[in-house]
Order: sequence, then structure tokens, then C-alpha cells
Amino acid sequence: MGDQNGISYIQGQAYAVRALVHFDALKAYGQHFITGQGGASSLGVPYVKTYKVSENLTPARGTVASNVADITADLTTAIAMMSGWTQPVSSSYMTLAGAYAVGARALLYAASVTGDYSGAASMSKWVIDNSGKSPVTASGFASSYTTDNASNSIFEIAMSGSDNPGINGVAYILRGTSYGDVRILTGDGANPDLLDLALERPGDVRFAANMVGTAQGYPTVLGKFPTMTGSDNVTIIRVEEMHLIYAEAMLWQGDAATALTYLNNIPAIRGLGADYYKEATLANILKERRVEFYCEGLRYDDLLRTGQGMPLIDSTKQLNDDRTGTTPSYGDYNTAMPIYQSELNANSNMVQNYGY
Repeated sequence: MGDQNGISYIQGQAYAVRALVHFDALKAYGQHFITGQGGASSLGVPYVKTYKVSENLTPARGTVASNVADITADLTTAIAMMSGWTQPVSSSYMTLAGAYAVGARALLYAASVTGDYSGAASMSKWVIDNSGKSPVTASGFASSYTTDNASNSIFEIAMSGSDNPGINGVAYILRGTSYGDVRILTGDGANPDLLDLALERPGDVRFAANMVGTAQGYPTVLGKFPTMTGSDNVTIIRVEEMHLIYAEAMLWQGDAATALTYLNNIPAIRGLGADYYKEATLANILKERRVEFYCEGLRYDDLLRTGQGMPLIDSTKQLNDDRTGTTPSYGDYNTAMPIYQSELNANSNMVQNYGY
């Protein structure tokens, strides 16, 4: 027989990954932010816990509350099963720190429905204190995106030359010769875009020439997905996020002083100084998250979980809601994805999302 701690660790990894994929599905399809759909009691996603060919072929959708409970239970189980393993594990695999980090992200998101920020605070602080990971310095920021298992990486997807996504890779979407869909714009004053934030932060390494520049004649992101072949690992969670989750959770719990300390931990090592922010506010934390994680897939979730719709930056360059001529507002049905017809056809218990 194998080492029991090692066997438990592998099982714990599966629980943590199951929690992560169901959390991502809940964000895309859950009805918790749709006006009139009931918040925590609204439709979530089916939470599939068994795999047998002859059973559970038509799972019904759970509620948002039951999804959050299942995600939390899976992560609790994962952490218990993984805690006995003491050997180092690459961040290309789910780790104990990865399980805590998934929990911090999921519980911060869920707190917008539950009102409970304590779990996000405790899990993010555990990662900060115990993961052995630290935010990269200004000099190492750009290279962290070309370094597999970098010092700030909590969990990442391993990629190689044979995994080449071609024109479907993020780099190609940002600056490819036939795509290049994502451009960095200036806003209208009321709705600043990323280029506005760059201009107000001279010296910030996140907007240095090797990170943000011009491709196909337009300003775009150069440094976060550096190879067009997709051979660099894709970081899903890094420790900088834990500092900002902890800052936000502590702010919601009334500890503005601690929130300010952890908020300033990030700009302090990005070239802006240790006291860049004078006050910990939700607006400042969300701004720092926007700057730190641009093109990493967090901003849309941040908008919805804080009761904001999709801002209209430029009506000629941004996809509008065809019904109103504006982007979807908070509570609009199309801020959640529709259930695909193929899923409805295959599962008699599947229910379409409101509005579609």
C-alpha cells in the first residue's frame, strides 16, 4: 500500500478542484444577482458529487445557498485531507495553500449574498502567513509571467509547447494578427478605463513598456500572456490576491486600519510607495484589484458582487446591449449566461435561466 498521507493528499486535491470548478460554474450561471430571483435561494448549478454511468445523469440545479455550502464543505474536506502531507508540491498542482486560496476567493464572492466575510478573512490570512509565497517585487513583476511556478503563484495551469491553443489563446486575442480584440482605452471621466489608471500612476511597473504597449496599431496588454504559443503556465491564483481579499474582508468587518495596511502592501512593491492609499475604502480596494489583475478574469465578478453593472466606456468600441443601447446594468438577466440548448435537451431536470 502507498503512503496514507499521500493518498489522502491526492483525494483532497480532487475535492478542492471540484469546489473550484463548481464555483466557476456558479459565477457564470447562478441567478443570485438577477433582479427578482431570490438571492441565496435562487437557482445555482447542479453540484455533482458522484460519477456512475448509470446514475445521476439528469441532476437538478441546486440553490445558490446549497452551492456555497457544498463548495465550503468540499474545501473543508480537502484541507483536512491535505494537511498531513509535508513534502513540497509544485503550484502546477492543487496544494494545501491552493485549497485555502480557492476558499478565500469563493467566500469573498459569496459574502455579497451571505454577508459573512469572516471565512474570506481567515482563509486569505492563512495563505499569507503559511503558504511560503510572497508578492513579487517591482523588478520581478514582468518576469513572473514567464516563470513557471513563480514565487507568488498559488495555483496555475501547466502549459507546454504541445498545448499550443493557436488563435484561441489569450495572447492572440489580446494582440494577434487576426484578432487583437482587447484594446486599452481612455474613459469618459465618469468611467475611467485602464489607460486612465495608468496615466495617474507614473512609475507603476504594471504599466511599464514591457507590460502595456502597442500591437496592431492599438494600445493593449503585452506582458501577462507573453507567448503567442501559450507555452507559459497560466496562473489562476497568486498571493497578491490574498492580500487584497484580506484587506477587503477586514474593511467589511470594521477594521479599516488593518485593511489599509494590506491594501498598501501591493502598491508599495509596484513602484508607488508604502503609503500610496491614505484611506481603505471599497472603491480604493476595487481600484487596486483592477490595476493588479487586469486581463486575469476577476473584474467582472468584482463588479457584480459589489452591485455594479458593466460600465459603458466607449459606445463605438464596446459591445452594447441591443435592447437599450447601453451595457447591462446590475440585476439585468443577461449578466448571467444562458443554459445551452444542448444541456436542456440532454437533461430533463435542467431549467433555463430567467430571461432567456
